[in-house]
Amino acid sequence: ELLLKINRTAMNRMGSQAHDDISSLLKDIGFEHSNEVSPFIGSAGSGAFDGFEGDDFMAIDIANVDRRIAVEFDGPSHFLGFKKTGGVPKGKTKMKARLMKSLGWKVVNIPWYDWHDFGIGANYKLAKVEYLRRKLLEALRPLIRRAKGKCSAMP
Repeated sequence: ELLLKINRTAMNRMGSQAHDDISSLLKDIGFEHSNEVSPFIGSAGSGAFDGFEGDDFMAIDIANVDRRIAVEFDGPSHFLGFKKTGGVPKGKTKMKARLMKSLGWKVVNIPWYDWHDFGIGANYKLAKVEYLRRKLLEALRPLIRRAKGKCSAMP
């Protein structure tokens, strides 16, 4: 039981440190965002979810509310098993992503094993920034294609 508590504490610490690191780097590259945001903000334009606080499970780790871009750091507890076994997300993680997408969010997932591979310290900052830029671009690429298609169809 003690070992389980120690593992949970270590995983939570890793997750919060990574979250802070990711948030800071996103600010450095000009990605405006808030932390721990309800995915229901502005849903359906009805105000039905105004004031909904949600909980830790439903909160978006890092969100650009205006563009509805959600950045989720998926720590070890989000995956089946404790190793890099193909990165199979747990059902709860998949369900949250589906819900956010159905609410109009573009979801960028950052798995712990990708982030962990970079290491710690200033030496890894450039690689981390490039990784974040690539992940954001991958999430936005379908929107960029649609916008280009609409522009080329215009007279």
